[in-house]
Amino acid sequence: MKTDIKKLCALLYGIFALSALMQFSYLTMLVGAVALIAATGAAYAKRKEVAGTPFESHLTWLIRTFWIGTGVYLPVLTLTEAAIIYLAVDKDALMKRMTSGEITDPQQLADIFTVQYGTLMVWLTLGFTIPFLAWWLWRCWAGYKLLKDGKPVPKVMSWL
Repeated sequence: MKTDIKKLCALLYGIFALSALMQFSYLTMLVGAVALIAATGAAYAKRKEVAGTPFESHLTWLIRTFWIGTGVYLPVLTLTEAAIIYLAVDKDALMKRMTSGEITDPQQLADIFTVQYGTLMVWLTLGFTIPFLAWWLWRCWAGYKLLKDGKPVPKVMSWL
């Protein structure tokens, strides 16, 4: 059983890491998200079975990576990015263009917004995504390295 659960933990670390990388393409985003949710479900399902063993810490680490990443960091980063973009938009000028009839449909508004604020959106997205991705991949790597060495995760409740 020990080698089976160790292989499962290693597989879950791999799925977690790959799912993060798959979020950068619309073609693989859904597959990565479904795989991540399935891997988190598997970690929950096996954790009780391995209670009291070093593998419990690895499964808890993975579960916490999921919840801290998708439930805390990602929403906070997304809202922060949205707030910065909101503050950067010249709402008065945009409203004048809409009320004057210069902008008549939502696609025109989207095109104007993309042209005027597209670069800002790209830089903000990169600025927020790269540290988040680094954090996520570091947790996968650190956990996997401990697993490979046969050690439990020492500070399983850590956010870092």
